[in-house]
Amino acid sequence: MALIVGIVLALAAPALVFFIRSPVLIVIDIPFSSLYGGTGRVLQRRVFASLALFRQVKPVMIAEGAGPDVLVFAIEEAASRSFSRRPYCVLFPYRYSEAALRYREQFPGIPAVLLEGRAGQRSGITAGSGLFVFKTDQERDMYRAGLCAAVLSGGAGKTVVFQDYSIEETGRRAFADGLREGGNGTAPLFLGGFHELSDFSGISCVVLAGSGAEYFEQNLTYPVIFHTWLDPGMVSPETVLIFDDSPWALAVPAVKMIAKNQNEGQIPSDLLILPAKIVDKDILRRLKKTVRNSR
Repeated sequence: MALIVGIVLALAAPALVFFIRSPVLIVIDIPFSSLYGGTGRVLQRRVFASLALFRQVKPVMIAEGAGPDVLVFAIEEAASRSFSRRPYCVLFPYRYSEAALRYREQFPGIPAVLLEGRAGQRSGITAGSGLFVFKTDQERDMYRAGLCAAVLSGGAGKTVVFQDYSIEETGRRAFADGLREGGNGTAPLFLGGFHELSDFSGISCVVLAGSGAEYFEQNLTYPVIFHTWLDPGMVSPETVLIFDDSPWALAVPAVKMIAKNQNEGQIPSDLLILPAKIVDKDILRRLKKTVRNSR
């Protein structure tokens, strides 16, 4: 009997530790959750993050544009429902930086973490503000996008990159380096929007990095690499690869860096390969290998 009790306790101990550890709270607003894939995808990412960190990761769901005081109150309410009644840290998307600063003022002993995706990297907020700041590694993302574009282009043809203000010269160079090292020696074409593209000849791959969404209205059939956190079910059938820089994509690496006493850093996006019919199985296999080797 004692042996059975011992086995049960040994098996139950990890689960008990998991539930009594301080949770990670992540601020998520309702519009983002809907566009990201709704409760199903959020639950999937929550389970993945919780297992990866061996502590509960709980979303704090708020209305879009909720003020700092409302948001801080919502976080306190969520924390009060945990066993420890105190979060390990709280993760904020960049657009709620004011609330992150307010929370840090009221709870200086709990890390308030700002997660900045590609679109938010001009906020100017640094770790010197007292926040933990983790950003998408845009240069590495662009390099990996170049490697993958080389695979999707079959090593030849013109790759068109639609970019916005967030892609700087270092990012463009990184993309060109990845494309060349992946086996495509043709110089990529960087454009500010679809309206700038007048010559469609010789295109073998398209990259949407902040602009060019009009591309999806043209019924074109080139493979697409899309830098977005949108629900994969919402993108066009031509989309083969998604670079996800959402708070969920940054959450686990950010918390692991906090555990190592890092208060800032850069994190590459999550890569999601879609089974697009526009490319054959051999290219998909090569693409998966390239993604694995580029992590």
